[in-house]
Amino acid sequence: MGHILNENYGLFDTYEEINWDFLPKAFVLKDTLGSGGRSMIFISDKDKIDKKEISKTIESWISIDPNKKSLGREWLYEGRRHRIIAERLLQGDSSGDLPDYKFFCFDGRVYCSYMMQNYTMHHEQGVLGFLNRDFKLLKAHRADFAPMTEQPEKPKKYEQMVEMAEILAEGFPHVRVDFYNLDGKIIFGEMTFFNARCSI
Repeated sequence: MGHILNENYGLFDTYEEINWDFLPKAFVLKDTLGSGGRSMIFISDKDKIDKKEISKTIESWISIDPNKKSLGREWLYEGRRHRIIAERLLQGDSSGDLPDYKFFCFDGRVYCSYMMQNYTMHHEQGVLGFLNRDFKLLKAHRADFAPMTEQPEKPKKYEQMVEMAEILAEGFPHVRVDFYNLDGKIIFGEMTFFNARCSI
């Protein structure tokens, strides 16, 4: 399933290691220990960026001690070091959105999912909806997101996403498998054992 992976341009330990000349005009920088979409820098034109500001941001990521209790349930990050990934910057679909589909898998089978609309590009307009395996909107919702109130249109190749989620989830008691779907083009997001970061 390598064809669904996003293009990776580099992995760096520090800001100083970033080879700006090698990177394309547009890309995204991510902290490998980041979560919830908070530790990302979207760069649409590298010739118009403030490198000093980006250096400060990356330094703030790296300076966070991964042994701090604020990791909450994400205990497996303990003792790991922050690294910086440079990836292809995904463009929105025909509506300008970057819809995100997150599949909850138990014993290798999709049980339900949730999708976010308008969240990546316009957080203040973002809504979230839980859906059953047949993509029917459920009444469940998350208190930290505005609820989706209308049945969303099933994305192209939805069944293919379910199939791939179950292939990737095989052998795990539980894992969440995420994809982007840009007008039928499926791109792998992540696999995570932590649906949300909560303090313990």
